[in-house]
Amino acid sequence: MFIYGYQDKFRALPGDDAGAASHVGATTGYIGDGNGLIAGSATAHVGWDGYKAGALDATSEAQLFWLDVRLANLAAGSTATGTDLLPQNAMGGVVGVVSGDSTNNPDSGIYGTPASAISGTYVACSSNILGKYATQLDIQMDDGIYSSGSVRVYSQTVRGAALTAVATTALDPAGTYVVCMGI
Repeated sequence: MFIYGYQDKFRALPGDDAGAASHVGATTGYIGDGNGLIAGSATAHVGWDGYKAGALDATSEAQLFWLDVRLANLAAGSTATGTDLLPQNAMGGVVGVVSGDSTNNPDSGIYGTPASAISGTYVACSSNILGKYATQLDIQMDDGIYSSGSVRVYSQTVRGAALTAVATTALDPAGTYVVCMGI
C-alpha cells in the first residue's frame, strides 16, 4: 500500500526516489539513487533491516523507504535522519521492505548462502516472530514448508547478523524467527 500510494503521488519508488528532496523534503545524504530498486546505499547493498556488516546504515534505501513514506504522510513515525527508521511490530521486532531482485533478496547471499530467491517484486520481512505464529503464517499463506515458496522463515541471532534458512522440520513454538514474504 505504501509503495503504490507513493508511486501514485510522485511517480517514484519510496526509498529509491532520486527526487525525494523536491517530493518530500528529504535532505542531502538521505535520497535514493533512482535505479528502480529498494536496495542498499548508493555504494553497497545492505539487508532488509538496514544493516550492513552488522551495523546500521541509516542511508540505505531499506531505511529511506520508511523516511519517504513518512515524509509523504503515508505512514506515521519518526523522520529523524541518521536513526533507525524501521517500525517495530507487536513483538518488538522490526519490519523492513526491499526489492525482490537477486541482489537484495534475503536469500541472495547478503546474509549467508542462498537456497533460492523468494519470488516477488518486493520482499517484506518481520523479525522476532514467535515460532507458533511463523508456522501459521506459512501454512495459511504459502506451502507450509519454511524454506520454500513465497513465505520463508529464518533464524537470526541478532539484528544485522546472518539469516539462516530454517529446515522443513517443526519450529520451536516459543522461539523467535524472521519471516519474509514475497509480494
